[in-house]
Order: sequence, then C-alpha cells, then structure tokens
Amino acid sequence: MAKTRKVILLLVEGITDKVCLEAILPAFVENEEITFQITCGDVTTEYGVDAQNIIKQVNAHIQNHLTSNHFWKSDIAQIIHLIDTDGAFIADDSIVYADVGHIQYYPDRIESKNVNAIKIRNHIKVSALNKLSSKSKIASMNYSVYYFSSNLEHVFHNIQKDLSKEEKMVLAEKFSDQYADNSDGFLMFMNSIDFAVAGDYRESWSFIKNNCNSLNRYCNFHIYLNS
Repeated sequence: MAKTRKVILLLVEGITDKVCLEAILPAFVENEEITFQITCGDVTTEYGVDAQNIIKQVNAHIQNHLTSNHFWKSDIAQIIHLIDTDGAFIADDSIVYADVGHIQYYPDRIESKNVNAIKIRNHIKVSALNKLSSKSKIASMNYSVYYFSSNLEHVFHNIQKDLSKEEKMVLAEKFSDQYADNSDGFLMFMNSIDFAVAGDYRESWSFIKNNCNSLNRYCNFHIYLNS
C-alpha cells in the first residue's frame, strides 16, 4: 500500500551531510516526509561509472532506498541529489604537481602527486554531472541535482582544506544545532551573496562550469529551498 504522505528523498555522499540537514529541512515541507540515502562517496566517480551508466548507477541507490524502506516509486514526490563539485570543471592545466599527501584544493588550482589521475577523475565526473544535471526524471521519478563547491564544508563553513571524519562531524553537529530551530536563518544563510549562485537551475549549472568556479565557494541549493 502506498504511503499517505509523499516522500522527498535526498541522496547525499556521507553521514555528515545527513547530520547537517536532517533536523533543518523538515521545516521547508508541509505534506511530505524527508528521508536520506547515503551513497557512501561520490556516485559520479564510483569505479566503472561513466556518462553511459551514471543514470543506472544513481537509480541503483534510489532503488536500494525504496526496497530498504518499503517505499514504492509512487511514494516519491522528489529526488534531491546533493553533490560536491571537487573542482571537476577546471581546465587540465589548473591541475598541477605537488609533493602532497592528499589532494589540495585552492581557488585557482588543484595540487596532487598524481596529476593524470585527477584529470581522468575530473573528466569522468564532468561527463556524469552533465548527464545528471540535464535530467528532470529518473525512472519516472522527479529528480534534480544541486552542488556544493568545492564541497559542503567549503560552503557551510568556508573551509576548503582536507578535514578528518571527526572534524567534519563536529562541524556538522554544530551546524545542525545552529539552524535546527531556525529555518528562517538557514534560508537567509543559503541565499547569502557570498556563495548563492544567481539565476535559475539551468543558469546555475552553466555558471559552475566556467573557469575555476567549481573550485570556489558556490552553491545552488537555495534554488530548491526558495521554491
């Protein structure tokens, strides 16, 4: 039997994304239930994923959630997919060699010990994101994808350096505590001129693909919240 309330399913990369948002977002819906599916990493760069099978891969995560939670496709009002850009849209010559332990992100470049691997990753991610951002439905369910650039901590906390899981969790819990009972404050924050991309959904995706925008602090999730 179908649920009496429709479900808004958020696909997120990790547990800290869920911790940040699960206590805040219910204030933005009236008749829907919000639920999360953690993809345990970046679905656009999972092994074997490319533009030809990215829709199938995303749908696999969706179907896993439906099965685990005893939902039908007809229960789903909307699928909201949140991703990090990771500087994917920058030019290859903005990826430079450096003797560093982890990939380092800067406003104008990515530094890595393995430049070629980052170039390949970016090309795969770009092709996958181009396909996903062009879709309004997946398996007949309403779908849209929104970005945090270069990642969620960059947007929410203006921190671009590599963080441990423990550091990310501390920040996520602090953010949740700050806005769980302050939806107006959260909406004002998400519409900040510091990072909220102007324009509509399509225009926001065109913007993030330009120059080094996918390395800088930008987000288009406010477009969904405002709607």
